[in-house]
Amino acid sequence: MSPSTVTYEGSCLCGRIRIQITGLPVSAGYCHCKTCRTWHAAPVNAYATWPNEAVRITEGEELLENYQDRRSNRHWCRHCGSGMLNRLAKERTVVYAMVLADSGYVHEASCHIHCDEAVLDLQDGIPKYPGWPKSEPIDEPRRTGMRPTETT
Repeated sequence: MSPSTVTYEGSCLCGRIRIQITGLPVSAGYCHCKTCRTWHAAPVNAYATWPNEAVRITEGEELLENYQDRRSNRHWCRHCGSGMLNRLAKERTVVYAMVLADSGYVHEASCHIHCDEAVLDLQDGIPKYPGWPKSEPIDEPRRTGMRPTETT
């Protein structure tokens, strides 16, 4: 099977919304920005990005709700609350990686982004950027602002 014909499928927690994605992601990584952390109620978000035309809602599109601000357009299931995707500017769609995990998608992150906002130390050897990957990478973290400074 060629990379362009790889297909992943996933659903929300209740299964009423189903998503299908064709092809490999354009990018994949971990986001540490406050917006993603708050949205996912987690210290970091595993994301993968595809061109809009590669992402299709195959069932339950009428159940999608969304919240849009200047940076994102996040969609979730109105029945179970599961986050599904984020339609970005520049014709890209971020799909939350774990939505696809049961269909064979393996999250192969190439970077961590917005590490200047991180609240969790992840020392995994993957490049870390204070903003987007076009910025200068930073060293592996030793601690974040989440931990109190040790006193001697």
